[in-house]
Amino acid sequence: IAEQPISRICLFSAGGSRLIIVERPGLLGLEFHMVQFTNSSWTALWQEAVAPDEPHKFARRLSWDGLSEEEFETWLKSDCTDPKEGSSAWATRLALVSELLKEAWDLPLVPVSSDEDQLPFLDLWQPLHAPAIGWLQEQIGSTALDGRIAPAAWTQLVDGLIQRLCSIGEQVLWSCFSSERTPGTMLLAHLGAAGDGSGPPVREHYEAFVQRHRRDGLQSLLLEFPELGRFVGTVIELWLQASADMLERVGSDRLALESKFGIPAHLCLDGIQQGLSDPHRGGRAVAILSFGLAGEEDSKWKVVYKPKDMRVDAAYQAVLLDLNQRSDLSPLRMLEIHCGQGYGYMEFVSHRICTNDQELEDFYFNSGRLTAVLHALGCTDCHHENLIACGDQMLLIDTETLLEADVLDHVNDASDQLDLIAPSGLQKRFQRSVLRSGLLPQWMFLGGQKIAVDISAFGVMPPKHKKTKMPGWLGLNSDGMMPGRINTDAEMATSLPVGVGSKNVFDCYLAQFQSGFKAQCEELIAVRDAWLQPGGVFSLFIGLPRRIVLRATRVYFAIKRQ
Repeated sequence: IAEQPISRICLFSAGGSRLIIVERPGLLGLEFHMVQFTNSSWTALWQEAVAPDEPHKFARRLSWDGLSEEEFETWLKSDCTDPKEGSSAWATRLALVSELLKEAWDLPLVPVSSDEDQLPFLDLWQPLHAPAIGWLQEQIGSTALDGRIAPAAWTQLVDGLIQRLCSIGEQVLWSCFSSERTPGTMLLAHLGAAGDGSGPPVREHYEAFVQRHRRDGLQSLLLEFPELGRFVGTVIELWLQASADMLERVGSDRLALESKFGIPAHLCLDGIQQGLSDPHRGGRAVAILSFGLAGEEDSKWKVVYKPKDMRVDAAYQAVLLDLNQRSDLSPLRMLEIHCGQGYGYMEFVSHRICTNDQELEDFYFNSGRLTAVLHALGCTDCHHENLIACGDQMLLIDTETLLEADVLDHVNDASDQLDLIAPSGLQKRFQRSVLRSGLLPQWMFLGGQKIAVDISAFGVMPPKHKKTKMPGWLGLNSDGMMPGRINTDAEMATSLPVGVGSKNVFDCYLAQFQSGFKAQCEELIAVRDAWLQPGGVFSLFIGLPRRIVLRATRVYFAIKRQ
């Protein structure tokens, strides 16, 4: 909100007068701005510090959260984390974390992981791994401990928590660790114990750093960076609740999973693949669940768990079913959906590239048909991560942007330079065209240098090689640790029907794509009246909740990093 980032806000109160000091980075270093208030409310101080010229935005935000100004005032004067809850469970959890680290201060370091793992300062958080499993088992009680959750599943769940803690603490720990080293320490570290560079980097300084912060339970670190403590405690509490919800739901839904997806109810939950979506609603995210017999290495059954209302997904599959029943064309592939209360499961589909020219022709013909359907359903944000190519079919696996509304642009509407930002007639036509779906090739220009990238489902480029260079940590978790570029597996766009090392062949099959688009549009025109009438398939969407994406994900990610 502020024109410049605020480093710190300090509030002093004495004898009815209050003094607020706002610290900001300026051209000549830190700048301090002091304002004195007499008999002012804390809410007024807050507004003066954060957004003195935009009280309407503050009022609107309070209304979104259902808070009155009096409730917000009370919260400012308390130590609560939530104006509605009035509790600080994160602080209790953080205190427990601190004691556990003190007890495990001399725990041996974990062997250095590969560059691809990239878990900076893993050893600081590793002592929490076993206790976290105990916390989770205690949270869900004995009902889930009947042998139907394999040890590997518990481990993978806690691995996800440790990864998040590594990410949260990364910048703070790096800042402290780097400031304590000399260039000579880094050089000697990379020369290795033998001094000839043949062995792994030395870890003596890194080990002392980790043990020191374990020994004092993070207290010295949190005195300098108090927000880190709130993040750590909050993330653990949210992880516990989200993980417990998922395990309890899976346990109670085993018969439904067997009926809908053919997963035998007696199988163990033996795998939980996380990190497959942006986190929402308290850090909840999509996970791929694997089921198998105890002792078997390969799981034969998989399903996708989604911690959101799945009724829009089910309505979308009903649209495809109705279309297939009325069509003379080959059926568009559908996915099984099971809806729970505020969550659900989706049939797992793997990325499978086309094996010959005929399959490629069929793929792009069917993709043209799917594009027509999604355009008619007002779908947006169809980037390469939201669709999967499987043989001769393209499948939409994330329906959160179906029937996308035209959201009011409060920022531009309030601007004094409307002539500079108002879209042209041509831009308005593009915004209402099939390009709105995000499926077709189009450039986005990012950053001050206006770097052109294409993340569309059909325009994204396949990687040239299996390995690629990415920003990461060199000499990870050693005395010589430093930022650089590492070799890692290249990310394969799942929406492409070709593999690593191939070229994007969309331009070679434009005729097939256009033919499929036209054929499907003609069918949509034929079913238009039936779909729009009361009781038609469009009525299935009435009253269902959906998510509105107000900004690009990269904006939220940048804010989170800050």
